[in-house]
Amino acid sequence: MDLEEVKSTYPVLLRKYLFEHREEEALYEAYKLGKECFEAKIGIEDIMSIHTQSLEDILKAVPPARVHDIVMKSSNLLMELSIRFGLVCQNYFEMLQQTDERIRNAFYKAGEALTAGLDLNKMLSVILDIVKNLTDAAGCAIMLLEDDRTVIRASEGLDTENEYFKDLLLKVIKEGRADSVYDLREKKSRITLKDGREIRSVLALPLSLKSKMRGALGIYLTQPHHFEEKEINLLTSFAYQATSAIDNAYLFSELERHDKMLDTLYAIENVVSRSLYLEEIFNVALSKVLEVTGTEAGTLYSLDGDVLHLEAFRGLSPEFKEKAIIRKMGEGIPGIAAQSKKVIAMDISQYPSPPLLPYVTKEKLVSFIGTPLMSKGKVVGALALGTKKKRIFTQDDLDLLFSIGNAIGIAVENARLYKESRENYQKLQKAYEELQTLDKMKDEFISNVSHEIKTPLIPIKGYAELLYDEKLGALSNEQKRGLEAILRNTDRLTRLIDSILFISRLQAHKVEFYFEPVDLDEVVSVCVSDFKSMMDKKKITFEKVIPVISRIRGERDRVIEVVNNLLDNSIKFTQMGGRISIRAWNEEENVHLTVSDNGIGIPEEIIPKLFMRFYQVDASAARRYGGAGLGLYIAKNIVDAFGGRIWIESEVGKGTTVHVLLPVARELSNSSP
Repeated sequence: MDLEEVKSTYPVLLRKYLFEHREEEALYEAYKLGKECFEAKIGIEDIMSIHTQSLEDILKAVPPARVHDIVMKSSNLLMELSIRFGLVCQNYFEMLQQTDERIRNAFYKAGEALTAGLDLNKMLSVILDIVKNLTDAAGCAIMLLEDDRTVIRASEGLDTENEYFKDLLLKVIKEGRADSVYDLREKKSRITLKDGREIRSVLALPLSLKSKMRGALGIYLTQPHHFEEKEINLLTSFAYQATSAIDNAYLFSELERHDKMLDTLYAIENVVSRSLYLEEIFNVALSKVLEVTGTEAGTLYSLDGDVLHLEAFRGLSPEFKEKAIIRKMGEGIPGIAAQSKKVIAMDISQYPSPPLLPYVTKEKLVSFIGTPLMSKGKVVGALALGTKKKRIFTQDDLDLLFSIGNAIGIAVENARLYKESRENYQKLQKAYEELQTLDKMKDEFISNVSHEIKTPLIPIKGYAELLYDEKLGALSNEQKRGLEAILRNTDRLTRLIDSILFISRLQAHKVEFYFEPVDLDEVVSVCVSDFKSMMDKKKITFEKVIPVISRIRGERDRVIEVVNNLLDNSIKFTQMGGRISIRAWNEEENVHLTVSDNGIGIPEEIIPKLFMRFYQVDASAARRYGGAGLGLYIAKNIVDAFGGRIWIESEVGKGTTVHVLLPVARELSNSSP
């Protein structure tokens, strides 16, 4: 058995004892391990080091709520190894044999006491009591290294401000080895305890674990005393055990601080996330921050450009508010924190805003801390706090406040985005309502104008037909051609007005569709007859291929309107001497109708837009071919209403085919679907 084997075996043993409900088996294995370590002369210091490292690795994955129980249970296993089963190195065992019963009992009690709790202050007090019992010391002290500085954390009977004591402990920490003085009278003038007794002898021991220096232990006697090697070795072993206990307490304290920080952040986030209104967030956030940080006064600012605006304040006078309502970046504690993007802390002597100093002095504020409010790396505000008792803010305090600033900053930014979104939505809603009003006015205007235009068209067409039929007298050929143009354009204008009126009623949801069996062949024949003169004029070759097909489900006049619009487009965009064909056939439960031409064709990317109201390929086409861009829009609405489908296939320069799929008629009644 060597040290490396112990390092690999002990963590497995510890986990078995702690988590696998195999305590008896683990204790038996510990007994065997202890015996092997004893025979291999592996020291207690090495065993303590391995135990501490194994425990630290385990605690990393343990919830904070279980840390205390785990540490306490692990100490029981360690005590079984080191005391009940005699796990000590040979020198240590001999040392105990040479020590009288009183010291031996005290040492055993020390092991029990040092593993009995995880509160650092209580732990240090226990260590001092044990040291006094072991050595009959009149006074003792513990200096610890904390955040790269040394602090006297516990003392008994001493003036902790005595420079000699501090220097001796610092020397031991620096050199990493024990130091003693037989008689202080030989080196220093008279040094006394708090009760007036003179200190004659001193022993200082390093507190270290795994080459990591934790601090130093000072022991002071009222009689000259030469500390023998066995005494120093005994106390060094105890110091090692004490350092292990201190390390565990620090670890537990760190976990507690981390847990407390998480609780604090959760409390802040829970409060600020309840609302999306900036004013409410600022007020509840500041109140909660004062509560969780133990501060008495505070200000909370939002950032607009490079100017900070006071949004909430507590514990300060209205006069302060008037003076501090606006701060520039870099001005005062909030401005400095916002500009630097860091947490800052200072006392009253460093207060950076002289005009506000009388107001904070009036409130008896003496210590201050400030942090930026951050969201995604961007400063959105600043927070400043003050206390009425002098307070040195630790790094934990700074880290916690920075995290609080981030939590509030994110909530503020979310609320701002919500406010902007709400305002934009309201603007869009208002604009939409205005557009609806304008659209309604437009539809009413179009409807009224269309009626006004259509009214005189009726007598114009009537008299033109009378003239053309020579009911009012004979006409020359030139006069007849003129009347043909009048009738043709009157029909065209009538169709345009009917289309506009249809769209107007469609937009107002006033169009009712009726359903009946419709003979598509008959409808096509009617439409072709209406457009025959237009096709003849352009010398278009027309072909109709409609075998016996089923009747379709629809309304005759509406189907005529669809075919008219498709045929009108084909004639319009087919060159002189071109070809147009209309075909129809049964296709499952539908009738498939196509209107094809060899006209100019349509670019592929434009086809999806052709069914939009008033859409035309380009303005030049409108001028050249005429039309208002309504035919396909109307056709699609009618086909959709009948439960059908319409689509276009086209190739530029080769022509276009419009497909219409309409359901076959079944037993129908004359009613809307």
